[in-house]
Parts: sequence; C-alpha cells; structure tokens
Amino acid sequence: MQLKIRALEIAQAKRVKQDDEAQQYLHIEHAESVCVHSDEDCDDQANQDEEVPKIPSSSTKRKGKKRIGIEEKLKGLPVIRETVRIPREVEASPDQWEEIGEVVTEEVLVIPTKLGRHLIRSKKYRNKEDRTSAPIIAKAPIRFSSSYVSSSLAIYIVLSKYLDHSTLYRLEKKFERMGLEMTRQSQSDAVQRMSEWLRPLYEFMDKRAKSSGYLQIDETFIRYINGNKPGVGQGYFWAIHAPGQSIVLKWINNRRHENVETLVDDFSGILQSDGYAAYGNYAEQHPDITLAACWAHTFRRFRDALEHEPAHAKSMMKLISKLYKLEEKWDLGDVSPSKRKLLRQTESIPIAKEIKNKLDGYAVDMTIPKNDFRVALNYTANQWPELLECLKHGHTRLDTNLLESKFRPTKIGAKNWMFIGHPDAGQKSAVIYSLLQTCTIHNINPYDYLTDVLAKLIPHDGRPPETILEQLLPQNWSN
Repeated sequence: MQLKIRALEIAQAKRVKQDDEAQQYLHIEHAESVCVHSDEDCDDQANQDEEVPKIPSSSTKRKGKKRIGIEEKLKGLPVIRETVRIPREVEASPDQWEEIGEVVTEEVLVIPTKLGRHLIRSKKYRNKEDRTSAPIIAKAPIRFSSSYVSSSLAIYIVLSKYLDHSTLYRLEKKFERMGLEMTRQSQSDAVQRMSEWLRPLYEFMDKRAKSSGYLQIDETFIRYINGNKPGVGQGYFWAIHAPGQSIVLKWINNRRHENVETLVDDFSGILQSDGYAAYGNYAEQHPDITLAACWAHTFRRFRDALEHEPAHAKSMMKLISKLYKLEEKWDLGDVSPSKRKLLRQTESIPIAKEIKNKLDGYAVDMTIPKNDFRVALNYTANQWPELLECLKHGHTRLDTNLLESKFRPTKIGAKNWMFIGHPDAGQKSAVIYSLLQTCTIHNINPYDYLTDVLAKLIPHDGRPPETILEQLLPQNWSN
C-alpha cells in the first residue's frame, strides 16, 4: 500500500523549473519578529503570548458595582403591609411575659398594574332670572388628547416600548388582560401625541446642546417600511451628544453627507466623530469647526488585526490602553479639566508620540501585506491630527463610546419591533429616545420626569416659554 501511495505521489508531482543562476535568490517572508525602527519592537515576538490589552467599552469612567445590604436596597420602597407575629404562649398568658425586642424580616410585594377611569364632570348652569340666556359650563381643561388616552396611560405605553422594548402587539394583549381594548393603532397615536407635546422641549434641548462648544456625533441604521416600495428601506438615527448634558437624536432616511449640516447647523467648537468622511468634509468647509477623532475606533482596528499580526497589533493596543489608564486615574481623582489639560501634555502626549513613531516605522516596512493590520495603520495615520486633538484639551473625551452606548436601546428595541412603520414615523421615536436617554445620563426616573414635564407643558397648549423649558431640561430638573 505504501508503495502504491508513493507511486501516485510521484505521478502527480510537477516538474520544478530550474533556478536561473543569473538571478539572485531572494526570499523575504514577513514574520512577527520584523523590526523596523527600534530595539523595543524586537521584543514583539516574545510578547505574543501576553494578554490582549483592553480599554473601557462605554466610558473612561469605570466604577465597580458596590455590594449593598438588604435594608439599604429596600429602603426606598414604601411599607404597604405590616404583620406583627406574637408567640402563642404570650397570646395565651400576656401578663406573664415582657417584650424585650423584635426580629424584623422584609420581603418585596408586587401590586399588579391596574387601569381605572378618571371622571371629569363639567357642570352646566342656567340663569334663574334670565331664562333666555344661554347655559354656561365650566371651561374644559387642556388635556393630553381629545380621546380617552391620559398622559399617564401614554407614559406607560412609551416606557414599555422604548425602555422595556415591548411591542405594541404585546401591549395590546396586556391591556386586554387588564380589561381595556386598546388597538395598536390607538397606542401608536398616543406615542405620536407624546412626541408632539415633548417637541418644544426636544428642540430647546437641541439648541442648548449646540451651544456647548463640544459635541460628539454618530449615526446608526434602522430599517423602515416605505409604502411606495416593496420590502424595507434603511434609515438612520443621527445623534449629537453634549457630554454630561444631553443626547439629541434625529431621524433621516438616508446617510448623505449633506445631513451633517442639518445636525450641527449653528454649532461652532470641537466636533468628535469616527472616521466617516461626511464629518471631515463638513469640518473642512467650516473653519469654526475643529474635528476630533475616536481612540476607541482606532483600538478596535488593531484588535481586528490580531489574527494577522498578533505581536504588532498588541504592541499598538498596549500603548493606546496606557492612555485610557491615565484617564481612569484622573477620573478617580476627580481632576478638573484645566489640570487634566496639563497632565495630558506631560503624560499622554509622550505616549502619543511613541505611537506616531511606530506608525512612521511601519509605513516604510513594505513587507507588511495588505491585511487588517495594514488597514489599521492606514486608518490611524489618516486620523492622526484628529486623534491628537483629543489630547490638546481638558474637557474632551478619548472616544465616542458614551454616545454609542446611548444607541444600544434603539438596536435592542429593533430586535422586537423590527422596523420603523413609516418613513415619517421615525422622528417621533427620535424625540422620545432623546428625552429618555438624557434621563439616563442624569440618573433620573423617566416616569417621574415625564409625569412632571407633561403636567407643566400641557397647560401651555404646546407653546411654553423658554423659562419653563430651561427648568424642564433633564440637567436642570429636580423632582
């Protein structure tokens, strides 16, 4: 059998062409031990087995989850039932016993959601003396809607859909169990009405964000149904984020470059983004815009290159992670923006220069093939002025991860409701997402917030003064 296999190998073997002695034999194979500009890189091969460097996934501020006791955990809940247990011996002969203390045990009770009616009785009167005069009736109050939908019912629907990611179909079934027949269309109308009441506050929040002088910008796709064409189209939630203040989403059914003008019109200052060319083109045409890039996107590029060039990719990732470790230390120390600016000049900029030296060295290494590592190098080199811009200030962040984290609810929700039902329906979701996600920035209970906001907006019939809107901004609101 071995002889037959060997015979088959010889029969299938190709004749090797004789090397031309006139040509110099040259064999170059790019290996992980290639060194192009410093002795430090020669240690890359030895570092291949090191743990892959990491950076924070959503923020430069990482806080460990603190364990709290049961009493601390439940102290915010009201006591709705109290049971006193007395031993049988004491009940039988109470005069023989003296109370010396108690053991308290707590458990959490659930009161199921209930629906009820609010009766608004507007009394009618007529003049006893002048029977010819018309009857009078108490002036009707301005209500959330002209139908049976109250603001509390609308808030329940909105929070179920946009925070709990439930579908209107499931809510329809839930309302049936609670004794109310409310169709999906009626629920959708309530969501639309909610966005109309919140729109003045949403537009004012957008205006305030643009006056901050520092914005992050990004976009994410969401499918939508286009009634004029079969199937679904691809629209986008575009967002601007004023760190520490607010996030404002806008719905646009395309990704054209000119949309940036709509998003940041009247803004001047630092605009931080990923490498999408639309933002760079806009900054070039507007001298009052300074473009900053995202170090997290750069880090991910090198992480994607680990399969092709593990040692070199880890080397770059390690340097970037050093920048994040410095930021984490300063965050824990509650360093002011002015002091952070100085610290970045003395500690972060030298690390950035080391990264740039590596970039320049890799640029002349023609043995690196066109793989993901080369793509990461080109991306970083093209974004370098914008990446360096992040380190020139004290109030800027290294990345746009905080903004991206606020997009997650839109993606989780889309897994349930799948798509926007109509091209014109996306903006109402953008308005509501903007307010709810800004509430998460400021650790505000969205139910309490929307209840108070609607109570103050509705009496103005959609035309509240700016003084009221200023007070109702999530960053200024207090319950």
